[in-house]
Amino acid sequence: MKRIHLTNANTLDPASSQRTVDYVASTGNKLKSTSLILGSLILAWTANAEDLAPIDTTFTYSTKTVNISDNEGEVHVKIFDSVPETDAAGSKTVEYKQVYEGVFSDDKSYEKFSVAEDLGFQLPGVLSKKEHKHHNRMEGHWTGFGVGLSSICDPDFKLATFNGARMNTDKSFEWILNTNEFVVPVISDVIGFTTGFGFDWRNYYMEDHQYLQENSNVVSAFPYEIPNCTYKSGRLRTLHLNVPLFLEIQPHFCDHQSVFLTAGVVAGYKAFANFKYKWIDEDGDVHTTKSANGLNMPPLTLDYMVQAGIKDYAIYAKYSPYGMFRKGEGPDVHTLSIGIVLNFND
Repeated sequence: MKRIHLTNANTLDPASSQRTVDYVASTGNKLKSTSLILGSLILAWTANAEDLAPIDTTFTYSTKTVNISDNEGEVHVKIFDSVPETDAAGSKTVEYKQVYEGVFSDDKSYEKFSVAEDLGFQLPGVLSKKEHKHHNRMEGHWTGFGVGLSSICDPDFKLATFNGARMNTDKSFEWILNTNEFVVPVISDVIGFTTGFGFDWRNYYMEDHQYLQENSNVVSAFPYEIPNCTYKSGRLRTLHLNVPLFLEIQPHFCDHQSVFLTAGVVAGYKAFANFKYKWIDEDGDVHTTKSANGLNMPPLTLDYMVQAGIKDYAIYAKYSPYGMFRKGEGPDVHTLSIGIVLNFND
């Protein structure tokens, strides 16, 4: 992207333009107050209200480039941040990243901040990660993507079975996608509380040609018995919407703060759960049967979770003190898992 320069310096009078430039200078490299910058830009714009011709003005100060345009009764404001880059040949270029956009008229107002810049997508009305870090003074470690192994255990922390039906631990896994987080520092930027929102998919594959089914209001494992057919697979899958509450510690070592430790609880709401099994008939065709009713799983869950890592990489372990099934309505087993997480942090 080419560097943008002032294209219509006569549009704003010197006093109005100076007010706007002085404000951008005071913000430095951060957009500290959306309402203030928009107020100063609109004041500068309306200082020449008698000139109602369409206007397109761009000016730069420090690393910020501000573009203001008036088109069909709407004022469009865009702010870009310049990022110097050097290619493999040593040539220096300047890339411009849009960090703010606003549209204003008599009957509507719209603002959009840049977020998750490394991933290249934007969400309206959300502070950028740089702004988020500035206000909170510490970066949480909840948002991210993870994968782990899922298993079950009995109340004595011994690996268990579904009433004698064993799990295939090589295929049983969970996927984690945590999309939002909020950090409340307690002691400087070293100790704080973290919460947020995320998703958790868990899969439990069966061995020994078994499947889960409700019988007399109790979920049990039963052997697969269909004449002239071959059992292929059976698995239990759940999806939970999660909200954590963590105590996070980020100690300083030699002026670096890359190590972190989190511990707390994750509350979950069961979005769905089903059991699916597949079999092959005598003609070689594969058939699938799903059952989402009668699994007797509680709508709410609670897991203990600990996580330790360096920079954006972490290992985690989770355990639920509550049963996977409602008490007396299924096997007395508890969920546990262990895995790795890649955090979505700078």
